[in-house]
Amino acid sequence: MDISIGRLIITEFCETNAEHLKFKRGLLEDGLMNYFFPNLHDDNFLTPSVLEEWPKIRNFYVVKDIDKLIGWIYIGGIERNIVLDGGIHPQYMKQGYFTKLVTEFSDYLFENDLVDDIEVAIKNNNTGALKTIKKANYERLGKIDSYYIYHTNRELRK
Repeated sequence: MDISIGRLIITEFCETNAEHLKFKRGLLEDGLMNYFFPNLHDDNFLTPSVLEEWPKIRNFYVVKDIDKLIGWIYIGGIERNIVLDGGIHPQYMKQGYFTKLVTEFSDYLFENDLVDDIEVAIKNNNTGALKTIKKANYERLGKIDSYYIYHTNRELRK
């Protein structure tokens, strides 16, 4: 599945794509797994075998801006109610990519009748992401530990 959102292209992660593997390896080598997943510090959980299986388990996609991989996204959930997560590589933050990804990818999912509800969890100190998610017509459902849970649906997006 390739989805084009303006200059952004969302592509399913492919274990045989050298560019995708290099991006994944870079996340690991740069310590960005801990950056994107600060709550996953359990050494017994983040074993090499788990990290190898990670993209396969999570419906993992890479986000590309014309010729460079800038981030990732994964989709989980049950039937038409999904949980969306993702990240923009720090090198490309504060350039509007997250805003574009959240708003336009959410619109795409609803316009193509692929989902009924989308949930996201945002770290409570991530002020930029919280501001973006509110502007994208996501409504706060509650809080779990240090994360705020937001959701959106067709009604909220009008």
